[in-house]
Amino acid sequence: MNKNKLLLGTIFLLCVLYSFHKIACLDVWLHLKTGEYILRNFKIPHTNTFDYPAANHPWLDIYWLFQIIIFFFYKFTGISGLILFKVAILVLAIWYLYKTANVAGVSPSINAFCILLVILTANERFVVRPEIFSLLFIALYLYILQAYISQRRDILWIIPLLQILWVNTHGLFFLGIVIYGLFLIDRIFMCITKNTNLKETKKLFFIFFLSLLGCFLNPYTYHVFPFLKGMHTALAFKNIPELISPFSPNLRIEQIFFYKLLIGISAISFLLNFRRIRLFHICLYAVFLYISLKAVRNICFFAFVAGTITAINLHQFFEQLKILTIGWEKWTTFLFIPIIFYLTFDVVTNGYYIRNRSNKRFGLGITEATYPIKAIDFVEANKIEGNVLNDSSIGSYFVFRMYPKQRAFIDGRLDWGKPYLASFNQPFHFKKIVKEYNINYILLGHGWSPALGPFIRMLHKSKDWVLVYLDEIAVIFVKNVPRNKDIIERYKIDTPKMAAIKLPFKKFPLSHFHLANIFFTLGKYNLAEKEYKYCIEVYPSYFEAYLNLAYLYNISGNLGMAEEMYLKTISIKPKLLNAYIGLGDIYVKSRDFEKAIWAYETAVKINKDNLLLHQTLALLYLQQKRYKKSLLEVEEMLRINPKNKMAQGLKRMLQAPRFR
Repeated sequence: MNKNKLLLGTIFLLCVLYSFHKIACLDVWLHLKTGEYILRNFKIPHTNTFDYPAANHPWLDIYWLFQIIIFFFYKFTGISGLILFKVAILVLAIWYLYKTANVAGVSPSINAFCILLVILTANERFVVRPEIFSLLFIALYLYILQAYISQRRDILWIIPLLQILWVNTHGLFFLGIVIYGLFLIDRIFMCITKNTNLKETKKLFFIFFLSLLGCFLNPYTYHVFPFLKGMHTALAFKNIPELISPFSPNLRIEQIFFYKLLIGISAISFLLNFRRIRLFHICLYAVFLYISLKAVRNICFFAFVAGTITAINLHQFFEQLKILTIGWEKWTTFLFIPIIFYLTFDVVTNGYYIRNRSNKRFGLGITEATYPIKAIDFVEANKIEGNVLNDSSIGSYFVFRMYPKQRAFIDGRLDWGKPYLASFNQPFHFKKIVKEYNINYILLGHGWSPALGPFIRMLHKSKDWVLVYLDEIAVIFVKNVPRNKDIIERYKIDTPKMAAIKLPFKKFPLSHFHLANIFFTLGKYNLAEKEYKYCIEVYPSYFEAYLNLAYLYNISGNLGMAEEMYLKTISIKPKLLNAYIGLGDIYVKSRDFEKAIWAYETAVKINKDNLLLHQTLALLYLQQKRYKKSLLEVEEMLRINPKNKMAQGLKRMLQAPRFR
């Protein structure tokens, strides 16, 4: 019994540790502000109120209950209380996952192993966002259904009540209907195959009907369902990291390793237990695997379902082998101790977050290097007024600090009312937006939006805009008009000299890296080089700093140093696509075509569906008169895009007699 308590304690300790980190989520501030707005005005918004371009645009604030709850905790306990509340919700969710397997008779050791795998897979989403309630509800649904199977028949009546809470906290409320619906199908299948009484099934249908009805008990009634379509549309925003596929070549975090490991172990568990597989489990697993394959942010939901099902499958298999003895439990308990000790040290010292390039840090408070705190302090101190043009990465924090004094241009949500608002950094749209909305100043979070580099460079070269503020997170440009004359005279930045800056991250100089990037963007290469070198000095495995420094040397014409930095990058990160592309580029410039071919061939192995890489290789092979290989690359181009005219032309040419 004591060993079981030790196992349970270590698992919940790990859950606490992986969720006990500083606030680093971009969206939390918008949720807090909305909660404040609801409580102050005693109404739930039906139209957008925080952004001026999309003012009065229809808004389905499906998260309103979550927003009220977190604002309540923030109001009375501050950021620390908000973090502890999040930890409590996640611990409760993990507890019900443990209880689910426990009710199913799963041994403590197998249960603990699967819960450990769930935490390692899902912890990336252990943040103050509405999905923590979806995680809790999924765990509760699984527990209730397993308890029902274990003869606790009346417990199902809780589900319609949970569905009402779910539909008012998170947009994935439909997963509750899916889970229960699949369970209902499973029970009907059992009734048909085993010729059992259908009386109990009628009750299950009635509860399902009540659950469906519960979905309409929200401020928007049936209008909430188009929200699901909007969520599906959101997956088109592939430039947002959380919406890309887990198997994207650009995604390299430990969570994906454990996700793949969980898929492998869970699949094996089905094979091992194939004679006792339940229809409910296989269907539920397939649904959640599918949604996890669509977007990284759904991995956590799959982990909760797959971990529980895997525990049940493995227990039933090992039970048949009759090896679940007291000796087995004792051995696995002592095996857990060093694993938990290592993981605890890894999280508490922030090694885990640094390896994964996360801006989270263990402890209470907020990760200041995530938000434009000092930039907005500057706006307030200098009373910069008028309409702002901001990017989505800092929109949520801007709303939190500035509303209702000022409204944001974009607050971080994906639906802004007008299609071209998302492309504000395109020259044609930018000029149109400035004129239409009379933009007075521009606030951009360059630290988390590197794609803004060309736009910032354009603004800096423009006579219409003046750079008046720059730090490691944000830049501020004001319009070059008489109303801004005073601030321009006091703060105009021609040559940035910010080479020294306080380190928000002591062991990992992220702020210096962001600063180097903005110096590079503004064409201040000497300052950028200095900051990149400092990053490497502080953190020798900082492969991003090596990569960017290599690119800086490349465009500066120092090909020898560029090659050295690219090779150093590869020694740290052997499968980094951009490093091989950079190497290929400098080898082409130095006319070392064999090395260039090697670099691009390696890049293609990393990303086989990159059209430009195949095109470059095709041309290199053609230049070297290796026509068969060139034709193979052309075929790959046509596989990726059958309508590619360049590939079609190259194929016709390479099929001519003189190229055979």
